[in-house]
Amino acid sequence: MVKKILMLHGYAQNANIFNKRMGALRKACGKDIDFVFIDACHVLTPVDLAEAFRSTESESSSLNDLGAQEASTDSDPALAPRGWWKADAARTKTIGIEDSILQLRDVLIKDRYDGIFGFSQGAAMAAFMAALLEKPESYPPFLIDGKPPHPPVTFCVAAAGFRPKSPLCDSILLPTYSALQNCFQKLCSGAILIISP
Repeated sequence: MVKKILMLHGYAQNANIFNKRMGALRKACGKDIDFVFIDACHVLTPVDLAEAFRSTESESSSLNDLGAQEASTDSDPALAPRGWWKADAARTKTIGIEDSILQLRDVLIKDRYDGIFGFSQGAAMAAFMAALLEKPESYPPFLIDGKPPHPPVTFCVAAAGFRPKSPLCDSILLPTYSALQNCFQKLCSGAILIISP
């Protein structure tokens, strides 16, 4: 039976870029895995990209290391850089994450996924969504007619992720989702983690 995996790209990437970057993995898995790549709902502007670059200048990676140079700010939507949320200057708020949660809810209601795979900001979003699927009542707007849009996924792969700093994320990830809480410490080292309930 073919497994279906929801694929979430990193900040300043998009589904098209992530699909290309995952070519070797797709080839290795053959027809046993159906990878579904989707775009984050927030299109990033040159100002967003400049702000993100300023905040990473002292770190070892830059937006180019993450694949942002493959994205373009021109009118072709397949090349537009995107993000699951934007952070405030202090990196204590995930601006727009609510829109992404609802976007992913709408994707999840249409089909069944065995797992979620994310890279960088997409890894953080994948882990957040995996946790939210385990306790969907903790964010009522995620529910549809009082019911979750999708059963919990079997696994989550978070590559080069981090724990978003925001009250909403803390409310979902920290109180009872201890597997992720412990794993996020390891994510900072750039490890790939497979998280299974």
